[in-house]
Order: sequence, then C-alpha cells, then structure tokens
Amino acid sequence: MAISLVPKKQDNQASIYYLSCRRPTDKEDWYLALMSAARLLSEDDPKDAHHIDWYDTAMFEPSAMIKLQNILDGSPAMEEARWWNALMGRLFLGVYRTDNWNNMWHQKMINKLDKLNTFQQQPLHYLGTRGNGESQNNGKRTLMTLSPFQLQQISMGDTIPCLTEPRLVECEPDGNCVIHAQVQYKGDFLLVIRTDFYYLWPGLASSLAFEKKRKSSFKSSSDSDSTNTSSPGSLPLVLSVKLRQCSGTLVFKVKPPPSNRVWIAFEEMPEMDWEVKPIVLDKQIKWSVVINLIQAKIKELVADNLVMPNMEDVPFTDSEGMGGIFGQRAPVIDPTIMTDDIDTKMNDNNSMEDVDSNEKQLQQQEQQQEQEQQEQRRRSTISKVLQGYVDKIMAPQILLAAFYPVPTEAPEM
Repeated sequence: MAISLVPKKQDNQASIYYLSCRRPTDKEDWYLALMSAARLLSEDDPKDAHHIDWYDTAMFEPSAMIKLQNILDGSPAMEEARWWNALMGRLFLGVYRTDNWNNMWHQKMINKLDKLNTFQQQPLHYLGTRGNGESQNNGKRTLMTLSPFQLQQISMGDTIPCLTEPRLVECEPDGNCVIHAQVQYKGDFLLVIRTDFYYLWPGLASSLAFEKKRKSSFKSSSDSDSTNTSSPGSLPLVLSVKLRQCSGTLVFKVKPPPSNRVWIAFEEMPEMDWEVKPIVLDKQIKWSVVINLIQAKIKELVADNLVMPNMEDVPFTDSEGMGGIFGQRAPVIDPTIMTDDIDTKMNDNNSMEDVDSNEKQLQQQEQQQEQEQQEQRRRSTISKVLQGYVDKIMAPQILLAAFYPVPTEAPEM
C-alpha cells in the first residue's frame, strides 16, 4: 500500500499524491516524517500558518528512558535477562502514557477493588485501646473502620518490573510449564482512592455538635470530590497510595491444554514499600491509624490475588468466549492398537517393498536378456554383410584359378 497525501481543503482541482516505497520499514519512516512535518503548522490556512514547538503527550519522557537504561546497567544479576527487560521496557514506554493503556488498568483495578469490597470486608477496629481491650476515651469504647474503596485515579509508573535469575522449574510432556524468577520494581505505581472513615462514639453520632462538624468537613472536601456520599457518622477520606518498590520471587505457570492463559503470582508475600499520603483528611482522624488500616487492606488485596496459591492470569490468545483452546472432537485411539496397526503397516510396506524389489530385478534381467539378444542379432547381421562383401571380392580370383590353374613344379630327381 502507498502513502496518500490529500489536501485538507479538497476541490475539483485538488491533486492527490501517492508515495510508494519498496521496503515497509522505509515507508513507515516516510509516513512518520510527513506526519511530524504536518503538525509543525498550527493553522489550517497556510497564510496564517507559523512555526510552533509541539510535543506528543503519548511519547515517553526522556527521564523514563534514562531510568530504564540505569536499571539495565545497574546490576550484574541483570545480565542474563537484560535483553528481555530491555524489550519489555521499550514496549512499555511506547504505551504507558496512552489512554488505552490507562483505561485498561483502571478497569482492572476497579474489578479488584470490587472483589475486595465485596468479599473482604474490613472488621471493626478499636482506637486508643490498651492490651486488655479497654479504651482510653473516658472509659468508652471507640470503634473505627473504613468504607469500600472507590478508585479515582491510577498511574502505572514509568518503568516495568525487571526480572533476574530466571530458571525453568518444570516442562512436562503434557504441556505443564513452570518458571521462577526474581523481580524488582521501582516504578512508583500510584493509586488515588476515596473512602469513608467511620469514627464513632456511642451517643455522639446523633448529637448536633457531631453533625455540625461532619457537615463542615463534608463542605470543605466538596471541591476535591463533588460526588461525596458520606453517610451519617463518617468522614470523607481521599488518599494517594504509591508503591515505591517491590521485590520477591515470581512464579509463571502455563497449564496443560486447553488452557490459554499464563498464570502469575508471588511464591510468598513480597517485600513492599508503600507511601500513603492524605489528599482530603479531617483533623480529628489520627493519621497513624489510617496508615495501618490502608496497609492492612493492601496486604489483603495482594494476598488474595498475587500470592500463591492465588494467581493472576494473562491470556496469550483469544478463546472466543470458550475459556480455552478447543478444536474439533475426534475419537481416542488405543495406543496399543495404534502400535499394532503401525507394525502391520510397516510389515505390509516391507512386503510391498520386497515384491517391488523382485519385480524390478526381473525387469532388469529381462531387459538385459533383450539387450543381449539384440546385440547377437546385430552381430549376426554384420557378419552376413561382411561375408557377402568378402565373397564378392574373392569371386574373380576363384574363377581365374578354375580356368588357369597354376602349374606345379616337378619334383627334383
């Protein structure tokens, strides 16, 4: 296919140009160069056009590429899988700032949070209690918990998890394949989540003073979250949760057919460094308590999805809604019968080969006999012809000898 150059304002006299390249890689270079040149002009009207420096928001930042290069060159343990990390890192930098990439992971994280909110409800915790469970709030027990998480923003960071020390654990004849590798991540994975902080004292939740303070807090946070739906007796809370680094042993598993997925999980709970910061936070909430709750929720989320025996799946081919790779049904053949059939076929083939060999030998013998007979007939014919010529040559001499015999000399006395 050729590159088509079409004027923005088409009329009857407008010309369309087509550029054709012999090599597809050259055609891509031409196309991208022409697209870049077309974007240098900010106005549609050439009379008003002028040069402006543009940048593409989907293009990776130079700092991200420098970070990837430093990771690849940073450790001797990276050498064995350096090519793999470089390839995956380059592909990641090509898509990590696109809307499709962010929307895909946004939906995945919403699904994970929904699962956590539905099946893993955080139990109530006691705030300010001693070891014996007694509260320090004037002898009254203080209850605290968090409402289900709501995802507001997600960022996958600027680099990928890098693998080191890969090793093959299993590769069985039935197709089961297991690979272990060490993983290191320093990409600043970020989540912005919203929740409600239930901070209750018996009898206080219904008081006017508490309601007034709650409404004031609600009003102050409305600029950050216009869809705030805090229930009575709760305070809104918006948090920034960032994964600074993560390391552990990853397990990759491909099950026997008809599975069409690669299953991934940590062999055990990985080492993680989380940074939790408030975006909207009421002053009467103790920050240390919130951090403990958030870290407990995150630990539950990771353990329920990414720590053995729980695994996350990545399909490597489309199953068209079948959930696996399926072909047409065919009857199962007994291996012993199949072996006997193979032996019989081999014997039949050997017999046929013997017959063919004998027939070929007979044919060769007949051809040889026929050639010998032809040679004898040819020689006989040649002999007769030669003998005829000899007879013709000798005939006059025989006649002369008959009419004029040669006198014989008398014997000496």
